[in-house]
Amino acid sequence: MRLTLRGWALAVGAAVFAITGIVIGSVDLVRIAVVVVVVLVVAVASLLPDTTAVQVRRTITNEPVHAGTTARVQVTVCGAGTAAVHEQVSAGLATQGPPQVRRSWHNDGPEPGHTGCTAADYTVVDYTVQALVRGRWPLGPVTVTRSDVFKTVQRSATLGGTDILRVWPHLVPLGTPADTGLGEPERVALGIHEPSPDDVTLREYVEGDDLRRVHWASSARSSQLMVRADEYCGLRPVTVVAAVPERQGHELEWTLSLAASVACAAFDARHTVRLLGLGGPGDPVSVQTEADGRARLLAPTLDVTCPASTQASARALAQTLAALEPAGQLVVVVLASTDPAVIHAARAALADLSAGARCWIVTRADGPVVADLRRAGCRVVVARPGDHLGQTWQQLVADL
Repeated sequence: MRLTLRGWALAVGAAVFAITGIVIGSVDLVRIAVVVVVVLVVAVASLLPDTTAVQVRRTITNEPVHAGTTARVQVTVCGAGTAAVHEQVSAGLATQGPPQVRRSWHNDGPEPGHTGCTAADYTVVDYTVQALVRGRWPLGPVTVTRSDVFKTVQRSATLGGTDILRVWPHLVPLGTPADTGLGEPERVALGIHEPSPDDVTLREYVEGDDLRRVHWASSARSSQLMVRADEYCGLRPVTVVAAVPERQGHELEWTLSLAASVACAAFDARHTVRLLGLGGPGDPVSVQTEADGRARLLAPTLDVTCPASTQASARALAQTLAALEPAGQLVVVVLASTDPAVIHAARAALADLSAGARCWIVTRADGPVVADLRRAGCRVVVARPGDHLGQTWQQLVADL
């Protein structure tokens, strides 16, 4: 509890009046000083009731979000009266514009959607935050500042808990399946040689599809062109390996952003996808069986940290690549490190892996390393943090 500027002015004035009245023997000045003191005492007493009855509820819309996107936050404070409400926001988030404040008084009743408010008055604060960096960022608690009717005394209290806003890496659209080679059925993926006449599925038409495969009855029902695709051919499983660099910062975020973008592009093209190298289990995610597959795919990216040393980074990358089953899958490796130990580990593991898998590599290293990987059958593109992710991807899949 503290005095406002007006409260300090009254307190100083009361002291001046009291001293002056005593010195010159003026009873009226002393009475004025007493009245001012009584006003301050009443103001303090009005703020003494406990604030534990105040209820705080927070709702986050569009959570989780990707770095660079926005989320809407709504904070409802019940029973705070005319108090000023301030929400504490983490440094990883930036508020956009002033918050919108709505109040209801006495007999208005609770706002629709907030029937849990037991108090006769409530305050709703709406604001928008922009996610600046990947990670988990706290919102709250709420600081409620109350003042007396004369605005002479203020009392602040921190109420409510915190909620965590989850922020995934920044995603870049990497093109349609027709542009990337993803989503194209291949017999080798499942090892099936003889088709069945009933093994057919429908998908949306994309530019370049053979018009003879348009399924006109389904197109008429859905009001968009649908084409027949041979289901027996299957789709290659896709494994994306993010070789996490040894330093925090732009290199790490660039690596995770590219790896997550590739994984989501494969996921949207109906592949079974794994995103490895993040410290999690990296279980396969199938779009055909999991409605929340994208969320489970990206969840491990929230808590990624850099390895303790380059040796640890090289060892983790070698173990991840060595554990892959090469038969019939597409392996995409994002290799941001230029350390010789990490490069050597990647080169040795990929040389063995490329014998049975299709390997695509994005690396910062140049020269002999790239030549060795290409001789081993890997498709390699050289890129660096700051390069446009979409252009890097197009270079990687060019001429497929």
